[in-house]
Amino acid sequence: MLLERIRAEKKGSDKSHYDIKNTNEQDLFEIHDSWSWCKLGEIVSIISGVSYDKKDVSVDGIRILRGGNIQNGKILFADDDIFLPLKYESNENNIVKDDVVIVASTGSITVIGKAGFVIENSQKVQIGAFLRIIRSKYSWFNKYLNLIFQSDFYIRYIRSKARGTNINNIKNDYLTGFFIPLPPIAEQKRIVAQVEKLFAQIDNITK
Repeated sequence: MLLERIRAEKKGSDKSHYDIKNTNEQDLFEIHDSWSWCKLGEIVSIISGVSYDKKDVSVDGIRILRGGNIQNGKILFADDDIFLPLKYESNENNIVKDDVVIVASTGSITVIGKAGFVIENSQKVQIGAFLRIIRSKYSWFNKYLNLIFQSDFYIRYIRSKARGTNINNIKNDYLTGFFIPLPPIAEQKRIVAQVEKLFAQIDNITK
C-alpha cells in the first residue's frame, strides 16, 4: 500500500497501521481496502510565518502575506500589503508553487483554517506569523492535498480544534495529527480529474 511505501522510505519510522479504531480526535469513516488513514504530518511539512518588528515595515523588499491575501482559495496581492527588508528573507518561508497557505490565528471562527493555493512561484513572498504553509513532501500528492483543504471534512475538524475564547489558533500538532484518507496515486489522479471536470462545468453554468 502507498502508506507502507512512504513509511519504508523513512528509517526508524512508525510502522503501525492506523485505522478508525485508533483515534477519538476525528469522526472517521470506512474506506476502501486499498486506501489508508494517514496522519497529514507523514506527508507534508508545516512552515510557520515570520514575526517582525513593526518599525522594520518598508515600502519594498519582501512581501508578507496576511489573512486578507487569501480569497476564494487563491493567493492575491493587495495594495496595502506590507514589505520587510531582506534581513527577514528565509528560503523555507518563501511560498512556492503547490503550497497550501492557511490562516492559523484569528478572532473569527469562520476565517480560521481558510486556505489558499499557490499556483506559481513568486520571488520574495513570505507568510506572516498568523499564517502557515502546508508543503507536500511528494509531488504526486499536491493536487489531492488541495482537495483535502477545500473539504468540509477538514473545515469541521480544524474549527473544532482551533476554537478559543477570543482568539482561534491552529497549533502545528492539529495539522500534523490530522487523519486524512489516502488513496493510491492512480485513484488520487482520477478523483482530482473528476473534481476539476465538475468545477469546470460549474464555471460554464455561472458564466
